Amino acid sequence: MTTKELGVVEFMAQIPKTFSFGVGTNCVITPTDLHGGILRLSISVEVETADGKTNVLSRYADTQRSGQQFGFAVGNTMVSLTPVLKVP
Repeated sequence: MTTKELGVVEFMAQIPKTFSFGVGTNCVITPTDLHGGILRLSISVEVETADGKTNVLSRYADTQRSGQQFGFAVGNTMVSLTPVLKVP
C-alpha cells in the first residue's frame, strides 16, 4: 500500500476541497463543523470518464477533532492529513 501525506489542511465549514490522485481521479473532502472543534468529514472519491462526466467510486464519512491527524484509504493508497477548521 502506498501513502499520500497531505499535511495540515485548512478547511472552512461546508466548503469542499479537491485533491488529485492521478489522471482523472480526485478525492473531495467536505467538512461540517459540529462545534467544539469536532468536524464531520464527508469524503468522495471520483473519476472522470472519457466523455468528461464524473463517476463517484466511493463515499465515506468520519468524525474527527480539528488539529488531529486522520487517515483513510483510497484504493491502494493510505491518505493522511491533519484537518484544521478555519473560522472566518
